[in-house]
Amino acid sequence: MVTTGQVSRERMVQTAEVLGELRGRGIPVPRIDLVVPLGDGRTAVVQEKLPGATITEPDAKTIDAIVAVNNRFAGLLADRPDVPPPQLQLPPADGLLEQYDARSRRLLDRIKELDAGSNSTAFDGDDLVHPDLTVPNVLFNRSGEVTGVVDWNLGVARGDRRFGLVKLLFDLTWAAAVPGVEQRPTAAALDRIDELVHSTIPPDTLRTYWAHHTLSMLSWTIYARDTEAIDLHLTLGERGLN
Repeated sequence: MVTTGQVSRERMVQTAEVLGELRGRGIPVPRIDLVVPLGDGRTAVVQEKLPGATITEPDAKTIDAIVAVNNRFAGLLADRPDVPPPQLQLPPADGLLEQYDARSRRLLDRIKELDAGSNSTAFDGDDLVHPDLTVPNVLFNRSGEVTGVVDWNLGVARGDRRFGLVKLLFDLTWAAAVPGVEQRPTAAALDRIDELVHSTIPPDTLRTYWAHHTLSMLSWTIYARDTEAIDLHLTLGERGLN
């Protein structure tokens, strides 16, 4: 299958190398066969199609399965210090949060206090990190077992695997609020990911991860002028950062 990489050819080639190594160690990730530059900072990526399907109504069992496979990422990049930590993925626009409204400016001030716009020591670690760990990017068999973790088009990252769980929480919160979303979580799924995030990530570290995702999601939604999404992520940001 062919997908579009959102990082440079060099990063996607590195991603292909890392995934190939891990696939050989039994980690359920796809093999990348070819990376072709598109000339705009992106790449065309030819990769293996893994078995399984996405879950349309994720529940607490789904969350536990994703967390279990994410825990298998622990220490996998101990011998790959060349892999960078998670990077902010922001749209090509400046001053979005400053210009939007008073709530967004207050949140931006809080994020600056936490220094979440930089790759601080909170991102230290040698785990494999999926920068976009969401339900649609995990495949399952009919028994509810994970058969693949896919869509590495933001590149592999190195650090604390629990960073991905905060992205999962943000994505599920949004999916629960938007009509017509294909992967709509149950209330039990939302409760489970919230419980796991708050019980397994130290508060100071969690605030940094929360700030990182808030900055990323607000930048994109303000850029897209999606007022419903903006309000949701302002509320979500305030919940985790106040």
